[in-house]
Amino acid sequence: MKKQIIIATVLLFSSFANSQINPDNRMFFNSIASSPLNRDVIKENAATLGTPYIYKVFLLAKVENVVGTSLMRYDACHDQFEFINTKNDTLILNKDKSFGNITFVNNNVNYLLMDYVNKDNDSVTGYMVLLHANAKYALLKKQNVILEKAREAKTSYDTDTPARFKADKDAYYLKNGDLGTVLFPLTKKGLLKMFPERKDALETFLKENSIDFSKELDLNKVVDFLAK
Repeated sequence: MKKQIIIATVLLFSSFANSQINPDNRMFFNSIASSPLNRDVIKENAATLGTPYIYKVFLLAKVENVVGTSLMRYDACHDQFEFINTKNDTLILNKDKSFGNITFVNNNVNYLLMDYVNKDNDSVTGYMVLLHANAKYALLKKQNVILEKAREAKTSYDTDTPARFKADKDAYYLKNGDLGTVLFPLTKKGLLKMFPERKDALETFLKENSIDFSKELDLNKVVDFLAK
């Protein structure tokens, strides 16, 4: 059964961290309430096809400011992390910046809890994968999974369509002190619009390096060039 509880209650008693709790973490745990938060967890219909998770299985992850590791997985549809405690309950991690740096041990994929402005110009707080960073900028990826609703057959010739989770296109974001965290333009035109003062230099760089905006390694090159 899923429960939404205070983050320290969950993390400090995860199966892998429990034996390694240091005095500072115990003091932190004792200083907060351990009762469940009054917020319902989304429960999906068992008949729903697909998965909301980037990795369906729970994998070992390290959470900043917590001793040890925890079994975790990322729900990209609802933008939340789940993990398992010593009672085998599946718990949901609060979006707390103190615990907003999560790294999966097996592949070193690093998620950060970020404040950003999305494509609808809304201010949002959510998890992104850190792809590349230098002294001035960071390139991040927002993974997206959408839930397509079930549809009933409109005629006797049609069939019902069950609800399903579907991977959506990833979005890329650029973070720096002046811009905050905003959508990274994936076209030459968009990039030049974001940095009009560097138009000539950017055009030369993009041409000489045959930059392909669909390749993350090329995006890393652009971010490094912007930092010069």
